[in-house]
Amino acid sequence: MKRPMKILLVDDDLAFRKSTSKLLEDEFGTIETAVNGEAALARFAEIRFDGVLCDLVMQGMSGLELLQKLKDIDPRVPIIMVTGHGSIDSAIQAMKAGAIDYVTKPFSADELRLKLRRAIEQERQRTELELLQNSLAASASFHDMLGRSRTMEDVFILARKVAASDVTVLILGETGTGKSLLAQAIHANSPRSRAPFVSVNCAALTPTLLESELFGHEKGAFTGAIERRIGRFELADSGTLFLDEIGELTTELQTKLLDVVQTRKFQRVGGSQTISVDVRLITATNHDLVNQVKSGRFREDLFYRLNVVPITIPPLRVRTEDIELLSVHFLTEVTRRLGKPGMRFGPEAWRTILGHQWPGNIRELQNAIERAAVLSDTDEVSKIEIMQAPMASPIPALTANKPLREVLREETERIERQYLCALLARYSGSVSKTAEHAGIDRRTVFEKMKLYDLKKEDFK
Repeated sequence: MKRPMKILLVDDDLAFRKSTSKLLEDEFGTIETAVNGEAALARFAEIRFDGVLCDLVMQGMSGLELLQKLKDIDPRVPIIMVTGHGSIDSAIQAMKAGAIDYVTKPFSADELRLKLRRAIEQERQRTELELLQNSLAASASFHDMLGRSRTMEDVFILARKVAASDVTVLILGETGTGKSLLAQAIHANSPRSRAPFVSVNCAALTPTLLESELFGHEKGAFTGAIERRIGRFELADSGTLFLDEIGELTTELQTKLLDVVQTRKFQRVGGSQTISVDVRLITATNHDLVNQVKSGRFREDLFYRLNVVPITIPPLRVRTEDIELLSVHFLTEVTRRLGKPGMRFGPEAWRTILGHQWPGNIRELQNAIERAAVLSDTDEVSKIEIMQAPMASPIPALTANKPLREVLREETERIERQYLCALLARYSGSVSKTAEHAGIDRRTVFEKMKLYDLKKEDFK
């Protein structure tokens, strides 16, 4: 049930006060009246009104003078000025002084109700946004991460503790929950914060390229190695190396990584010099590594080396109290970049934001809000569009206008592409799981994805 509203009507015309009160009271509740500015100020000092309807031209104190005094008492109260045809310029002057709108006599009942309703709603939304922003400032945070839910507070507490040491951390969580952001936050709050933070996505490269990326290579180590390349382990020396999607590593790379984790020494690809590094290691995955260890797809000894302190980031759907907070933060950030300050969410947008499950977690929420803000032509985000995951193309009809060999080749490629799309969608872009399900190696999956122009990011 809505709280009854209180409206203050100020006019020196008794007939106008009576008729206007009558047409407003059914929708707005209590309509209090004042015959002049002095009486209005006395009542305004006693009661908090939701809105004020004030005549611009009155005997004694003018409407413009009253407006300024009312705003001194309560800067938030929405005030609508009532003016005649000959005083439009004064009404515009009143709006510059703080009035939210004006109506010109004679006006229709619908026009007055609409403008008063809109003025009160705008002030309500502005107050809610300010409260949310204050809540945002007072919320628990860790570096650039935000959250006021109990689960995120626990994550921040644990992250602060591990940041102070060199202990190896394994960050667990679904795609889009902020694992990379947490790794950066741990580094930024650690004694190594002035040294490099180096990040590698283990699923973004083929095994051969990933080995070179991690450990570097010497000139001539393989075809195309025209000069020496320094690897990420060397670049992160004295700092932090973050290995994202660690569950995607091949068995061979797991073995090499285990050796480096144990000794902090390695050799570049094609080289013989042993290189020592001082690196703090943080890894992350959206896989169930325990099950991968049981199935033989992930080395047990490496798992225990990496899983010294596990930190699990919960998905957004189980910490719904953070959704509103994050939404306001993302809208504030994108509108600042776009030069559109003061944008707000409309009722339909809020219904979508609070009602959606957000399977893509924070990344999906942020992208949806940025997209809506960019496309909005007003200062209100009225609608949030939820993007659907890519679907496989429908099966086309066979043609008899080509040789059988060409038809078979095209159909094989079509079925193969559709099959890969289905597996990548099922496993959220995981190449390892796709390869395991299909009974082929990861290299073959990468080659076919390149052939069919498939990107794993499109299936997350």
